Amino acid sequence: MDAQSYTAQERRAANQVWAAAGAYGFEPLFLARNTDGTIDFYMNCIVGLVHKYYGDDLVRGLFHTWDGDVKQSLLDDLTWLYLESAAYALELPRRPVLAELRRAHADYFPLAAGTGSGRPGADPL
Repeated sequence: MDAQSYTAQERRAANQVWAAAGAYGFEPLFLARNTDGTIDFYMNCIVGLVHKYYGDDLVRGLFHTWDGDVKQSLLDDLTWLYLESAAYALELPRRPVLAELRRAHADYFPLAAGTGSGRPGADPL
């Protein structure tokens, strides 16, 4: 998706990604949203940090590996679990606030488990 065609909400999410990455010259592969459509601040930070530490080519290549596979959604979710953990560990010493953001993000899951909805996820662009 071209940045010029973003909705206001997508622009807000992309700005979160770019700010966390410390770079504005790339098109985010994912913009994270909760299933209720609200922007997922923590995961957009993680998307930006993954770009910061691993670069665009590696991340795009990784997700492209199983693009179109019947298990793509599962593989995407598992990969984001791993990438979140890795980016968190790398960035926590520089941004201690990530610990509280992560805790708040995790608090969202029990509500989702009880209702069957609300699970945060990343929307591919």
